[in-house]
Amino acid sequence: MNVPRIVGFVMLITTLMVGIGSNLSSMTDPGSLVLVVGGILGMLLLGRHNIGGMITAVFSDNADETTVRQAIEGYKMGRYYSMAAAAVALGIGSIVVLKNLNDPGSIGPGLAIALLSTLYALLLGFVLFPGLQSGLENRLPEPVPVDERLVPGALLALVFCTVMTVAVFGVLTASFTAG
Repeated sequence: MNVPRIVGFVMLITTLMVGIGSNLSSMTDPGSLVLVVGGILGMLLLGRHNIGGMITAVFSDNADETTVRQAIEGYKMGRYYSMAAAAVALGIGSIVVLKNLNDPGSIGPGLAIALLSTLYALLLGFVLFPGLQSGLENRLPEPVPVDERLVPGALLALVFCTVMTVAVFGVLTASFTAG
């Protein structure tokens, strides 16, 4: 039955909306969303993952075991791809910020790309995809082996994003205190 999945998804969205509160307009940036979602979908297609099959497996109780296994692999790789999309979008946003240091009004859009795209990628890669993957794994007769590469990869992405964010803020602080 799809009811628990739908309730879980609605609960996740509701929790995020309550946490965001009246700041919803500050938390949306179409360019960041396109960078992250387009990047993840593009990498999934490059990796020959069946995106339609991934979605169908989640919402269909009739999906065969092969489709479910392929969907699990797709969501697992989507987690890796989300880290790559976060790093690329953070780099793009950082470049926009550093390019426009002389124009303080242009710094905000660059920061929005850098920070919101990282947030979107983390939400997809470490909130949505693991839940979908886990739900599919529970439908298989035997347990799926744990991917040992994910934790070091996630830590590397987290360290990279943190260092880049600190570096950009350091440059911004230095440019505003010097000027």
